[in-house]
Amino acid sequence: GSRIVHPLTRVLDTGPPQLHGPCVVCLTSLMLAIGPSFLVLQRCLAPVMQRRRGLPEASKYQVCLEKLYRGENPAADAGDEIWGTDPDSEVKVVDTGAARKIAVNQANLKRAWEATNRSTKDDWTDWMRRFAVELLRESPSPALRSCAALAQVYHPLARELFNAAFVSCYQELLDPYRESLMRSLETAFSPQRAPNIPPEVLQTLLALAEFMEHDEKPLPIDIRKLGSVAENCQAYAKALHYKEMEFTTSPATCIQSLISVHNFLGQPEAANGVLAYASKSLNIQLKDEWYEKLQRWDEALIAYRGRVATCAEADDPAADAVRLEAQEGCMRCLRALGEWEQLQALAEETWPRADAKARERIAPLAAAAVFQMGCLEDMGVYVDCMPKENVEGNLYRAILLVAGDEFVQARVVLDTTQRLLDTQVTALVGESYERAYKGVVCAQQVAELEEVMHYKEHLRVLEARQDLRNATGQDGSPDGSDSVLEECARIRSMWNKRLLGVQANVEVWQKVLAVHGLVIHPMHNLEAWLKYASLCRKTGRNNLCYKALVKLLGGGQLPAHTAAGVPRFTAEVPPRVVFAWL
Repeated sequence: GSRIVHPLTRVLDTGPPQLHGPCVVCLTSLMLAIGPSFLVLQRCLAPVMQRRRGLPEASKYQVCLEKLYRGENPAADAGDEIWGTDPDSEVKVVDTGAARKIAVNQANLKRAWEATNRSTKDDWTDWMRRFAVELLRESPSPALRSCAALAQVYHPLARELFNAAFVSCYQELLDPYRESLMRSLETAFSPQRAPNIPPEVLQTLLALAEFMEHDEKPLPIDIRKLGSVAENCQAYAKALHYKEMEFTTSPATCIQSLISVHNFLGQPEAANGVLAYASKSLNIQLKDEWYEKLQRWDEALIAYRGRVATCAEADDPAADAVRLEAQEGCMRCLRALGEWEQLQALAEETWPRADAKARERIAPLAAAAVFQMGCLEDMGVYVDCMPKENVEGNLYRAILLVAGDEFVQARVVLDTTQRLLDTQVTALVGESYERAYKGVVCAQQVAELEEVMHYKEHLRVLEARQDLRNATGQDGSPDGSDSVLEECARIRSMWNKRLLGVQANVEVWQKVLAVHGLVIHPMHNLEAWLKYASLCRKTGRNNLCYKALVKLLGGGQLPAHTAAGVPRFTAEVPPRVVFAWL
């Protein structure tokens, strides 16, 4: 109580007049909640309350205090008469000092949790908000119920108290209502509805299932469904818990998921252990996808190519589908290995034979290849096949628009991407920053695409001034060119500093440098590209290091060699590139 009373005393003494009344109301509420213990705190309040005795709220405070001194319970009849509220008003202050349960209106709760007609993401967000507030409003706990009015206008409070409010109401529900509630939760967890439900809603429901399990009141929902939902919304710690529970009853069905989850959690030793156990104890034949889950990309690529070769020899429509699936696996491996030329060639070969669903899966891989190689004129056909409610699709769509100088449309697409990223990153940060890092890098790409447009606009201004000066026959640099060049140099310097702050990960550096490459050639961004080449070499990606250094050679031509096999560089090649090559 003292942690509440002392700040309120200072506000009453020296704070603005408009806060004096609410402070007295808060102190009266505290008095009702803690009873006789409040008399200890009254000693420090007495001088201030004496000065504020003219406040309308002070009379109600004094009535409760006198009852407390007489040994009576001030909360016994401290209803609307004490608080001065209208009994029919929506906001009511509940007696938090009364040690009694309040009846739960189960019909009202059922109307709030009913999820049959929910279809869009906005519908599910509204469902979650209404359900959380209604749980507080109908909670049998006076303390929780008193938070309902504030939670209705400040939703983070409802989200924070969701688990506690759910438990308090769940214990009071009759069996038919519990069954109806479980059907609504299973509807939210169903694979058909999951794509239309925001990740933060699923994260909240998964946290509820975990909370109920810790409280030894587990929800009667199949753990396989919970594990699948947790894995799909990237809540990998929860997914591991449910998959390990599933492993005790049906190990053969969850091997691949366990390998994948361990890998996402940064536990390669555990993932390899699961793989070894599956091959030795369960006599399960190793699948090509498992090498991919373990990020053993070279082995996975060999396995996928072997399957492609086998299917190519068979003249069977079913074999064509298996071949297409294996080629998709090859493309995922090539993307991870940074083999953009091979990936682009394979995508061009596969694209004509792929149906609409397969093209939707292939399009992000092919778009990444043409973007990294700078062949943006080929990106349009792939971008058109990506969903518009997809972060990656919108990002590549924005890149294409920025490259084509269509800045107005690009800003609209970037705004959409930011909204989608907000939902995605918010949900993942709840698990850990590491798991949200991919979204954070995407957010950096979005921010830098806006800066690329700013950079291009400055170059346009400079070119227009130069053309005007040439047309009038004037020599020298146009007026204001120094300020434009300084702004461009500032943006480049900011990008380099920001690049040094990202993780030392080859894939991350590739994504960021590709955005910079829309306006800066690698030869003019020497510092960053040399650091990238060094990073590739240190992480054993020698092929990528070689390709990066080739880009830094004048014209991208390989150096000639002497008879002794020593490379001979032209004078245009910067000395630092020569040193890195050697």
